[in-house]
Amino acid sequence: MPTQAIEDAKVRTRALKTALEEHALPLAKAIDAQRQGRQQPGLALEVAVVALIASLPASLTHYEATEGDVARELDEDGVLRTERDTTHAALRQALSQLATAVEAAWGRDVASRLKLTGRTPDRLEAVLTFASGFLGATSPLPVLPAPHHAWNVPDLAAARAEIAAIFTDLDRGISDVKTDTRQTELARTRRDEAEAAWRQETNVAAELAHAILRYAGRDDLASRILDHPTSTARDPLAPPPANDGATPVTPPSPDA
Repeated sequence: MPTQAIEDAKVRTRALKTALEEHALPLAKAIDAQRQGRQQPGLALEVAVVALIASLPASLTHYEATEGDVARELDEDGVLRTERDTTHAALRQALSQLATAVEAAWGRDVASRLKLTGRTPDRLEAVLTFASGFLGATSPLPVLPAPHHAWNVPDLAAARAEIAAIFTDLDRGISDVKTDTRQTELARTRRDEAEAAWRQETNVAAELAHAILRYAGRDDLASRILDHPTSTARDPLAPPPANDGATPVTPPSPDA
């Protein structure tokens, strides 16, 4: 679903394209013809307006596409973070249950040898450190004394294999989130560049249409072209001092 920024960009682009096609282009043709008749040097306004009419939609399309890329990256980021957090919770639970079972079966001294003493931490990095300590202490599997009782004795080899598998999944999940975060930032950078290019394109179109309409004496239309009609930008169509008395240009008659 398009963002509000894209919806606003579509409205702005359509308005400018309409202004260029319906108002600026006929006036640009008339101005070019008038200048050519007077042998005055100047811009090829018709060519410039036609080029902008073609480039505005392309610029908007690129901007919209990059906005879509950002949305997809954010969706993927959410999925990966959820998977990482689920695996994090599974690893913490497995460690906590094993620590409780080991201490109950063999006592605190064995739990300490296996790096399973103390409260199982909550934070992601701390859980990884806790798990690394256990995996290091059980490689190879140590020879343990007889348990205090015969019931609820954990299978240390199976528990280690399970924790090692979850640890690997979590490590991969963390890497995936970091990679996707970088990709999201790159997508945002490309989106920002595309937005800046679109804004530059629309500013050029607005300034040109505004200048043409003002030159032709259509201040009523010119005032509605710019986001800020009181722009201090130099009017590129302002006539030189020798032509101060030139009469306003009107668009050619439809019957002409």
